[in-house]
Amino acid sequence: MVWETTADDVGEHDLLVEIDNVTATTAIEVIETPESAFFDPAITNASTPVEGEELRVETAVTNTGDLTDTQTVSLEIGGETVDTVENVSLEGRESTAVTLGWDTTVGDNGTYDATVTTANESDTESVAVAEAVAGPSFDVAISEVNDSVPAGEDLFVDVTVANVGKESGSAAIDLDVDGDSIDSQTVDLEADDETTLTFVYPTDDEDPSALDVTVTSPDDTDTTTARVTSPEPAFFEVDLVDPPAEVAAADNVTIQSTVANVGSVAATQELELVVDETVVDASTVSLNGSETGTVNMTWETAENETGERNVSVTSRNETATTTLEVGTDGESDDGDGGGGGGGIVLPNPVTTSRPRPGTTNRPTNQPTKRTTKLNRPRPKRAPTTNRRRAVRTSRRRPVKTNRPTPKTTTRRRPLMRTRAEADPTTRVRHQVSVCRRQSSPSSLLRRSGSDSVGEPIVGVSDSPVSRASLVETVVIERSRFRGTIRTPLSNR
Repeated sequence: MVWETTADDVGEHDLLVEIDNVTATTAIEVIETPESAFFDPAITNASTPVEGEELRVETAVTNTGDLTDTQTVSLEIGGETVDTVENVSLEGRESTAVTLGWDTTVGDNGTYDATVTTANESDTESVAVAEAVAGPSFDVAISEVNDSVPAGEDLFVDVTVANVGKESGSAAIDLDVDGDSIDSQTVDLEADDETTLTFVYPTDDEDPSALDVTVTSPDDTDTTTARVTSPEPAFFEVDLVDPPAEVAAADNVTIQSTVANVGSVAATQELELVVDETVVDASTVSLNGSETGTVNMTWETAENETGERNVSVTSRNETATTTLEVGTDGESDDGDGGGGGGGIVLPNPVTTSRPRPGTTNRPTNQPTKRTTKLNRPRPKRAPTTNRRRAVRTSRRRPVKTNRPTPKTTTRRRPLMRTRAEADPTTRVRHQVSVCRRQSSPSSLLRRSGSDSVGEPIVGVSDSPVSRASLVETVVIERSRFRGTIRTPLSNR
């Protein structure tokens, strides 16, 4: 079923549908058909230029329809299109302002019909172009000024100067700010020529928030308003650049940071590198407004400095902080395990094992002597199968001199044993060594696993020894004790 409505059906209706004695009722509303978009132009103002200047036509365009549309608006002068504005989009019942222009030349003086046209309608007004006077004529127009100038900075004023006269000439162009003459520049232009001048006005804290800026030529004047804002003080923001998570003790650590002056005033500040509330380095930074720089500072970690450290870079306005772990490169050379940051350092362990024949126990932290003819190591002897192996004694090889060395002999002494009387589990072995000493008491120094290098033997005089000395080494081995005892024997 179809109901064809008409213009008279606009409004609300009750719709009843009946099928096989079954009825259904609903309410419907008939609305007016929306009107199509219709762009209606209306010229609101037209300038009266001198030949050589621009003719401007201001137009209000209204969409009198209900639907949205996009159209092109054009300007015709004397039946010729001189300007076009495309893509003018309006919703239903919406309006907008459109400005169109015509650049006249010398000889265009006269009266013309200016027509503004859309896709739906047009509007026409009569416009006039004045004749240029004899000689030069200078028009001025302020083309650009700073949008907003912080007090204390410069205000820049760009001025376009055009010679719209029929002859070349020169003229003085003046800049006035709030009625005060600020600057003046002279231009020299040919007929129908133009140029751009730039004026500079230094603002200060006493300037009002709105300045009247006026540019004047002998033939024209243009005025605009410039805004002056209060200066934003310097503010140095600090940010760390990839700080290390861990550094080594006894090392130079470089901390890099970026500093940005987010204010509008130039300033100089001192940045400090602080470690656990202690200033370890500082640097002076100068930045203009909205300028950014990079600063490197150095922290020299101490040799015994380990653990977490709070590291920060501080300006007068802001602080950037991070946490670093100070560690070590590994175990130190003196065998203390690389340090524990203030812990107890234990002495080196003492070796109490009995040296094998032909070898010498030496603490591991002592440097190895260079092998010379005097301290060349003895060759190792193959161990005997007998548990009571023989111990050979040897003499130290004398220093070679130019004099003939007397021939010496080495005597072997049999191994002597005694039986322990106190503890039946004790086994005592006496090792008798006969050593020949020459010249100085330093030759009486012995090394063992329990003695320090250079420690003199107990009971031996510091006087020179001219004959052989016997040293008896008693090695006592027990289940709970093992050590080395040295006692001098009488000369034999």
